[in-house]
Amino acid sequence: METLYDRLGGQDPISKVVDVFYDNVLADETVNKFFEETDMEKQRRHQYCLSAGHWADQTNIQEEAWSSHIKA
Repeated sequence: METLYDRLGGQDPISKVVDVFYDNVLADETVNKFFEETDMEKQRRHQYCLSAGHWADQTNIQEEAWSSHIKA
């Protein structure tokens, strides 16, 4: 059975959504102060893994997949 993760296009589109979301959060002066001391690479990775894991019906998504996204 195809998962929502698959229907959304997998790693690249989901990573892009996470990136756009946090780019907008950091650009918003009403909320960006809450992230001043946050490791945003770690935060983005966590959000990707949380979302992808949920949509794929898996409890863990490979770290290597996210790492390859960050280095690209």
